[in-house]
Amino acid sequence: MSHDTSLFFLSGQTVKQDSQSASGGYNQITRILFRHRSICGEDAAKFIDTRYAHYYFASATGISLENGVNTLTSMDVEVKRAMNRNAEKTVLLMDHSKIGRSHFYKAFDISDIDILISDQALPKSLEDRCRQEKVEIITP
Repeated sequence: MSHDTSLFFLSGQTVKQDSQSASGGYNQITRILFRHRSICGEDAAKFIDTRYAHYYFASATGISLENGVNTLTSMDVEVKRAMNRNAEKTVLLMDHSKIGRSHFYKAFDISDIDILISDQALPKSLEDRCRQEKVEIITP
């Protein structure tokens, strides 16, 4: 399960089963400013609340000890929360530039992550917190 439109179209070419897309907003300003290619908003979150996935591959604009996993847009946060609620496992894909950053909208807590994948080792404080919360860490 993902709300990234690029992954949706790619999965239609590679996965041998039907794919479904949530209806919702596709904010033109957000897409231009942040290269945001996702379905977002309340309608999309309601659609996702009626589905289940084994894995949710999440991204975010920041993660911090104090504020958990966060994002820049209010339209994005409800979809991220719905997907997190309705997936067996949440996999957070986070490059090192997002670590230690906080933005206005909290998507979910560190304890809601099952697997965190990053391109560099985590700072010790974040690594310790993830281990405390039983988050599997995958780094080079």
